[in-house]
Amino acid sequence: MSKTTSHGGRVARLIDDSGEAWYHVYNRVACDKETMPLSDKPEARESLIRYLNFYTSAYSCEVATYTVMGNHYHLIIKMVPYQKLSQEDLAKHVMLFYPNTHHQTALWTDAHWEQFNRRLFSLPDLMRNIQQGFARWYNKTYARRGRFWADRFKSTLLYGEDALLECMQYVDLNPVRAGLVARPEDYAYGALALRESLEASHLLDLCLLLSENTEGDAFSSYKSKVYARGNIQTKCCDAVVSDPFVEEQCLSEFDLGSGAEARDHLRFFVDGLVLGAKEKVEEWLEFMKRRGTYRRRKNPIALSKSSPWFVLREQRSHFEGG
Repeated sequence: MSKTTSHGGRVARLIDDSGEAWYHVYNRVACDKETMPLSDKPEARESLIRYLNFYTSAYSCEVATYTVMGNHYHLIIKMVPYQKLSQEDLAKHVMLFYPNTHHQTALWTDAHWEQFNRRLFSLPDLMRNIQQGFARWYNKTYARRGRFWADRFKSTLLYGEDALLECMQYVDLNPVRAGLVARPEDYAYGALALRESLEASHLLDLCLLLSENTEGDAFSSYKSKVYARGNIQTKCCDAVVSDPFVEEQCLSEFDLGSGAEARDHLRFFVDGLVLGAKEKVEEWLEFMKRRGTYRRRKNPIALSKSSPWFVLREQRSHFEGG
């Protein structure tokens, strides 16, 4: 059910095709930290969001949240387990991908259809469409040449509702930490703004995640968690959600931990390979050790002495693509 994919000599990507895992997907533009190609150019962030929305609706997946910043983006997504689709369903997907050339599929063999079917459940294929499509649009629109993204996208496997919830907060708080807005829902280029405006029907249902009866109660509960997390400063230069906003929203009962623990949690959402309960992380660790692709550690790393979460960290110098 679980596997790795590799590209040449690069680090293998961890893929869980069981449908259990969420992925935190992240990538940066090929530029220095002070350059903001996505916010300096008109419509760039809107365009990237259009690519995100189009392809995540065309593929078999579910989106929890996303944020597009000035030089990078975050996306939390879960792929549906592979299933053989009917010819009628495949034809509908073909119309989305190839609206002007779909008639050429009359020449497709059964192998072509099977390959297309599997593609619809593939995270690497989905992200390739989003990133390559947007890069071509950006270079053409702004007369730019050369590589747009710094590297292939990074992804961290998330297991369990707590890991998903806190990673969602990390993503939604990016514009607050950067000092762009006082409240995360005020940032126009993130999914939380859609939830605030009740235009998030294509996103993960918070009622199911938080066991609330109404959409309003679920959003209020989630926003409380985001505000409470955002009130903790994780870096000396980070902005925070101010006390009055937190008091107005009412504090969450979610275990936030201390500032140091919060800081440790956040780095694993980008630098980790797998994050979740100890048993799930051990499963991946044993799988990779059997393949000879991970040799550094014998046991998963606990996030803190009191945390129930464990992580398998990315160590490129000790991890070889298999």
